[in-house]
Amino acid sequence: MSLTVSHAAHHTGISARQVRRAIEEDVLAADRVGASYIIQSRQLQAFSRINHRGRNWTAETQAAALSLLSGTSVEGLDSTEKSRLKKRIATMELQALVGQIMRGKYSLRRAATSTTRDNIEVAVLPELGLSARGGNAVFVAENASSRARELRLAQDSTGDIVVVEGTQAHRKVLEACALYIFGDVREHSAAQTWLEELRRKL
Repeated sequence: MSLTVSHAAHHTGISARQVRRAIEEDVLAADRVGASYIIQSRQLQAFSRINHRGRNWTAETQAAALSLLSGTSVEGLDSTEKSRLKKRIATMELQALVGQIMRGKYSLRRAATSTTRDNIEVAVLPELGLSARGGNAVFVAENASSRARELRLAQDSTGDIVVVEGTQAHRKVLEACALYIFGDVREHSAAQTWLEELRRKL
């Protein structure tokens, strides 16, 4: 289902101006039609799952948070900064954490063939207690846009493949975040539980 900015504002409980700002800041994906925007309901659902207030994290903070959650070494932070970030990750709302980590890192795509989609392995699924059949696929890669083009994954605001910019060291956390944002109820819930458990272990 397609929505106008005013309909999207009504559904999310924020102003039309805030919706337009989210679109302009690439927080909410929308298609431009003349002077107006059209928003797919799937994109609006994703936006509502990660919408949050506050200053956006820098790329360095995003990377440090991903490293902490992934259990890999954290670059560029001293012990005090690292401790402060751990505390922030542990205490902030999960939707804000996922929104901060994933900001500017993902797009929805659709494969030219079902074989291509079926060959995308989501490494975190067994840990989430989910099967590889059905649901959303998540493709994590460095230079994700160019890799997606090589695989003929076309941008599609209603697609079933989430393409995420990231490293293999952070892959599982990024996959779980993508399923938290775009997953159906079962995927969203499983990703939420898994991510909460990661936070508890920090």
